[in-house]
Amino acid sequence: MSRLMDGEPVTISTRTATGADSMGQPTYAWAAHSVMALVGESTASSRTGTRPEGMESRISLSLPRTCGLDLRGARILWRGRTYIVEGEPHHVASPLAGWDMNVEAVMVDG
Repeated sequence: MSRLMDGEPVTISTRTATGADSMGQPTYAWAAHSVMALVGESTASSRTGTRPEGMESRISLSLPRTCGLDLRGARILWRGRTYIVEGEPHHVASPLAGWDMNVEAVMVDG
């Protein structure tokens, strides 16, 4: 098996609601999980710079079939940068044997 299909480690922090603060906003407890993932980084041409003083960077991940995490609102630490998961990822049929959860995540600088 090639190194590519082995994936690389990422840290995924998931949240669990713990109640509400004094203003009625939800509070969360965070838990970190080490997971292997196939990661695709956006290229310079696909990055967007619509913010006047910032840059948006995106990554796409494929997680293994064995991943049972609820990724809504999760944070992904990859190569020293923190990305926020978009949407509600779930397992779908995939041509990549065993890598069937596609995740889109974004990081905004500035």
